[in-house]
Amino acid sequence: MAVIASAHPQKLAFTDTTYFFNDKNLIESVIEYSVENNDTLKNGNAHFYYITQSLKQSGIYKNDSLYGKWTTYYGNGKIKRIANYYNGYRNGEVKTFHENGNIKYQGDFLNDSLTGKMEIFYGTGILMETRVYVSGKLNGLTQGYFPNGNRKYIINFTDSIKSGTYQKFYSSGEIKEDAHINNTSFYGDYKTYYENGNVEKEYSYNGYDITGPYLVYHQNGKKKISAFYSSGKPDGLYQQFHNNGYIYESGVYKNTMREGLWNSYYPDSTLYMQGRYFHGEAQGVWKIYYDNGKIKQTGLYDKGVSQGKWMFYFENGQIRSKGVYIDNKENGHWVHFYENGQVKLDLYYKMGDLEGILTAYDEDGNLLEQAEYSGNKLLHKIK
Repeated sequence: MAVIASAHPQKLAFTDTTYFFNDKNLIESVIEYSVENNDTLKNGNAHFYYITQSLKQSGIYKNDSLYGKWTTYYGNGKIKRIANYYNGYRNGEVKTFHENGNIKYQGDFLNDSLTGKMEIFYGTGILMETRVYVSGKLNGLTQGYFPNGNRKYIINFTDSIKSGTYQKFYSSGEIKEDAHINNTSFYGDYKTYYENGNVEKEYSYNGYDITGPYLVYHQNGKKKISAFYSSGKPDGLYQQFHNNGYIYESGVYKNTMREGLWNSYYPDSTLYMQGRYFHGEAQGVWKIYYDNGKIKQTGLYDKGVSQGKWMFYFENGQIRSKGVYIDNKENGHWVHFYENGQVKLDLYYKMGDLEGILTAYDEDGNLLEQAEYSGNKLLHKIK
């Protein structure tokens, strides 16, 4: 420690050097102090070091507060940050740098609060984002950029809350999303786009709920979904389309639930599936068809659960399997067939578990195997 007497009888100045705890030969900091009226204050130059003894930070103290230009360094000696202080607060321009030396961000402070424009950069030096601050809060447009320089997003803020313009873009520069936002909720017209410029979705918010026509499109521009929303929920006719323009599915929503007859279709408009809903649950007889128009399966639903007799068919019209469901579980006698009509499996279930004699046949009707089950467990093989 060096002590220097001042010309003023009540003022002394000295420099204090501290060392790393685990090695007293390695300097951790060198700071100039002054003693005024029995108060010891940091006044003058200050230097801080890494354990490697490369400079970590340097600047000036005035009356125990950071003052003027302060510079922080990476361990490799390159500048990490340059900041200006007044009375211990950041005031004026502050710059930080990537370890490769390229600028990381720059902005202005007033009494430690960000004020005005701030710019953030990728490690390559390409601009990543611009912001505008007022008294430490985001106000105005924040704009983001891809590494190729194309715009990534535009979002307006009011006191750090998203407010108004909300746009996102593809890296190609084409618009991806165009909307208005208040905090985390959208309002007004909302649109999204495919990268080829075609509209992907378009609908509107009344307050913060989707209300009115709801339209979704395939990338080729043909309609994908056409519906109507009321207070954020589908209401009325609902249609989905294949990308060739033919209807895929059609039905009605009532009180947010599927209601009545619903049909689904193959891309050539041939009927694929047909059945009814009651209060959002499948109810009554449902049928599924092959694309040649022949029946594939049919059975009964009660409150969305398979009940009663179900039939399954091959594409040639022959029965594939038949049996009874109780509460969505196989129950009683079930038979499976080969496509030539011969029995393949003859078996029995009790509420989803194999129960009784299981018999297997080849395509010519010859017995292959026979065994007895209970509780889905094999008791013994008969053949």
